[in-house]
Formats: sequence, C-alpha cells, structure tokens
Amino acid sequence: MNMLYLKSLLILAVAILSLAEADVLNFVEHSSLSLSKKIGNFVKKELKQVSKAS
Repeated sequence: MNMLYLKSLLILAVAILSLAEADVLNFVEHSSLSLSKKIGNFVKKELKQVSKAS
C-alpha cells in the first residue's frame, strides 16, 4: 500500500514537472520570437534611414 502511494506520488510529480517544462519552453519560444521580430523591425528601420541619408 505504501509503495503504491509513493509510486503514484512520483508519477504525479513527473507529470507536473513535464507540464511545467513544456510551459516554460513555450513561453521562451514565444518571447524569443517576438524579440527577434522587434530586432528585425529595428534593423529594417535603420537600414531605410541609412539608405535615405546616402
């Protein structure tokens, strides 16, 4: 009985950790995507200004 309780607790912990990991990876992916978009837009703006100046 005690061993079964420990096993189910372990399975629950692993499930929670894997869900948390997936959530963190998802968050990191989205934030880095928006960051790279911002950088790309900034570079485009700067390139336009440089080409106008020359």
